[in-house]
Amino acid sequence: MADRASVTISIGGVLPSFLIGELFAAIRHDGAGRDWDSGPFLDEDIVGGEVLFLCGHEIAWGMFDALETFCRVHGLPFARWSGSCRSSFGPERVVYDGTSEPRHFLATDDNEILFSMEEIQRLGSLDAIEAHYVFANRIVPPLTIDPTPPAEKG
Repeated sequence: MADRASVTISIGGVLPSFLIGELFAAIRHDGAGRDWDSGPFLDEDIVGGEVLFLCGHEIAWGMFDALETFCRVHGLPFARWSGSCRSSFGPERVVYDGTSEPRHFLATDDNEILFSMEEIQRLGSLDAIEAHYVFANRIVPPLTIDPTPPAEKG
């Protein structure tokens, strides 16, 4: 049985309209909802022009695996926080900018970024520490739906 934790994710970027069904499937697969006790995600829960915020309790391994994979494959930026699972893993924030590999950050159960002594030493300067902190706290852009059919894309 998988270890479980509470999880939030904010998703943004440009989503081609023909991928909305795949996005819905990933959301439902991972058990994400629009708020903590709202029940299952509904198609009308997606609103273009806003950051898509999703959350869930008791999420396997503290991640939305199908949803995060969908975002990486389609270049949709996201920021995910997962709480701790006693004796298994601590809280973390994962930030994906839509182009590079997702970056993992130590966090508290209140979603605040932490720095270990090893990380501070590895970063080496106050400027590098500040840049690391800024990236960890980056704001995800709104999710916009692009209605252009795939054949018309250049």
